[in-house]
Amino acid sequence: MNRVPPEKMPEPPPAQRTEPRVAVGWGPTWFRRLSVFVAGAFLLELALGSNGWAPIPDADLGPLRLFSEGACLFPDAAEFAIEYRVEGWSCARQRFEALDYRPYFPMHESDKESRFYRVASFYHSNRKVMRVLEAYLLQRHNERVARGEDVQPLGMIGGIRVLSLRIPLPAAGQKIERYHYLPLTAYPDSYRKEWYYTQASRRPELCKKALE
Repeated sequence: MNRVPPEKMPEPPPAQRTEPRVAVGWGPTWFRRLSVFVAGAFLLELALGSNGWAPIPDADLGPLRLFSEGACLFPDAAEFAIEYRVEGWSCARQRFEALDYRPYFPMHESDKESRFYRVASFYHSNRKVMRVLEAYLLQRHNERVARGEDVQPLGMIGGIRVLSLRIPLPAAGQKIERYHYLPLTAYPDSYRKEWYYTQASRRPELCKKALE
């Protein structure tokens, strides 16, 4: 038998390195572990929020809730149509009377896409925003009265009252009328819910300023 000299024997192939088949996430290990807790907190907020309970408070972290309310857009069927209205404090008759807001919000003035509806719908509980709305309506309305352009019998005003109307929807299968603006007198008092009004202590001073 012929033997191959040791120096002429072929070398064995180098050992094959086996690469891991599990995908590795982006970033350092601490970042990947932290992401697990962040994702868990988001899913928890999403699940609890869709059941009507929100761990994230509106006052502090309200913008974050915008990204976790997708499952809670329409949790229940609506039973009422909500309309927002405003009344003005008549300086002459010393009482709140209906104020037609439409001349002061001309964009989409005859539907629910007007700026007034947006402000009243989203900020009716925000006193700071309501005070700005109050100042705007007092200025614009009293300027129209001073120019003789006011077609309402309200006259000069020294305050406002913002309210909503909860109008029951027809039963399932019945015809639903398209929205159109109706005077406040067309609705019973049981439909009303008041959200903001100018304090009685401020009305005399505001009327005095309007009448100067």
